[in-house]
Amino acid sequence: MSSKSEPISVVTYGEKKQNLTHFRQLIYADIAVRILRAQGKKPNLNIHSCDGCSNLENLTGILGLVPVPPQPANEVAVYVFNTLKSNDLLKTDSNGAISVDANAFAEELLAGVDALSKWPKDAVNAQRRSIEGSRGARVHFPIPNSSQTIPVFTTRPDTLFGAIFVAVSSVHPIVTTLNDALQEEIARTFDDTGPRETSGRGVDTGLRVTHPFDNSRTIPVWVADFVDETYGWGALFGGPCDQRDLDFARRHELEAMPVVCPPGEDPDTFQVGDKAYTGEGVRINSGFLNGSRTIDEATTLAIDRLESLALGGGAIQYRSRDWVIATPKQDVDPKHAEAEDFVFSMSFCLAVSLLFDGACEPVQTHALHVSSAEGYVRHLLDVRVLAHALNSVGLAINKEPIPELLITGAVAGEIDLREDGSQTFPEPDTIRIALLANIAVGRVLNWQEPYIHTADRLLSKLAQLPSTSVDDAADAKPTDVDGKLSDILNAYRNGAYHKAISFFHELSKMKSGKNKCFDVDQNRYLKDVTKLLEPIAPRTANSLWATLSPDEPIENYRWPRFVANQEEDVCDLILMINGKKRGSIRVPSGAEESDLESLISQSDTVEYLTKGQPIARIVHVPNRLINLVLR
Repeated sequence: MSSKSEPISVVTYGEKKQNLTHFRQLIYADIAVRILRAQGKKPNLNIHSCDGCSNLENLTGILGLVPVPPQPANEVAVYVFNTLKSNDLLKTDSNGAISVDANAFAEELLAGVDALSKWPKDAVNAQRRSIEGSRGARVHFPIPNSSQTIPVFTTRPDTLFGAIFVAVSSVHPIVTTLNDALQEEIARTFDDTGPRETSGRGVDTGLRVTHPFDNSRTIPVWVADFVDETYGWGALFGGPCDQRDLDFARRHELEAMPVVCPPGEDPDTFQVGDKAYTGEGVRINSGFLNGSRTIDEATTLAIDRLESLALGGGAIQYRSRDWVIATPKQDVDPKHAEAEDFVFSMSFCLAVSLLFDGACEPVQTHALHVSSAEGYVRHLLDVRVLAHALNSVGLAINKEPIPELLITGAVAGEIDLREDGSQTFPEPDTIRIALLANIAVGRVLNWQEPYIHTADRLLSKLAQLPSTSVDDAADAKPTDVDGKLSDILNAYRNGAYHKAISFFHELSKMKSGKNKCFDVDQNRYLKDVTKLLEPIAPRTANSLWATLSPDEPIENYRWPRFVANQEEDVCDLILMINGKKRGSIRVPSGAEESDLESLISQSDTVEYLTKGQPIARIVHVPNRLINLVLR
């Protein structure tokens, strides 16, 4: 399939509650779009929200956003669902819920984390933590007089001889084989829908399983409240070297036998107390493991024996969980249901809309993904899982569909409400400036009402620049304006929008002076200021532009091209022209003079400030300044 979408998309993911954090997030995404457009590109702004984006039109007005394309139709979700189903990439649980097995792609998802070079380090580490698995063993406990087993995952196969019980979740398949009375008791005991507890609630199923290393020994099977049905196979064995397991055993009067003797204790007399011992020690009461002194040593021996008995082996249990993407509609038989008979989860719809346009065509590249600090880890992992799954069946989906990520940071506080309960909003540019001006991206902003008033004053001063008379204006030299324009450009390049706004504050004080710096009839300066203002205050900029150049669209006015930020050791040098400070230029730290000529020739800032005049000589003070002597 070829993509009919724009090749570049800026994506933002919103919370169900439209709060100031979400507003700030949307503004950052909108700025990215406007900067890309200033480079001559045609990006989309894709807004995805948990409430289905029902109020996008309202938000567009409130925040002064660029036009928003329509959301993908439901047919796209159906198409993706059927693609996954036809390629056996979906699982169905006992209730008919459909899920994607994230663990099937865990290894490549984990490997892909290293390629996320344009993600914040915290976000990269969060992805790694959400996937990384626990190393241990898969153990099959045979059911007597049956060919079936209960498989469990454990990180401590070295303690298998101490198995006290096997615990399963309340929705484990084995539960459906129990008599009606037991099933009813389990339902009553685990009828809560809140967070999983570790209170030790349990029900004895009456079933017993055979110990994998000792055919003469059987172990009781319990339903326990702390077993996660999505971890491993929804089952585990309890032993004396885990405090939770030991507490459960004590509560239900199950005998615990020691299998690890701590250093300094007598193996012949050591008994399990109320506190589980989890450290290194000598194996006791452990058959062929007796005498093993390290966990690794005993684990290797236990895994080798499990493999020889065909009752398990080494395994990695990843933290990623099955991702539920659809549930059957009421009164629908899941066994015979089609895609239209399911209700798709919001997380699935969001992931689908990020990867496809409304015509079921893959979107190849998202230039930037803007996210709030809350809940982004799971959402980003869902998108990555879906991309890897679809890529595995030959669809033209990038395995890592989010090459660049921006975490905006939260906003603590809210705008005051009217007495009638409705929310009051400032003008779009005012709230944009107020949410950007006071702190760097990614930091928590403690909202204060005066931010609105400060933003209003700045925009009022900027709006008055064309009408400022020479007689009542302060002195301002063209070189001062050049320097500030250069500072704004550098701030944009670094994503430091709060710094750019501070430079606009300084510019607002440089009214037309003796040199008529802002006299539109004399030079370009006011146009340049207006063009650079457009990303952060589009309505004010367009209003100014209508006064300055009514016959020329602001989009057609040239400004310096933007270059991508790179993670490298760089420094900002003072940029001087004929001995006068004009701004700054970013170069690699320790750059040799032989490299500077090439860097300068490629610099939009230098081109902008020199107005094309040839450079006769370069004076370089390492890591401090560059002085360009013009002919």
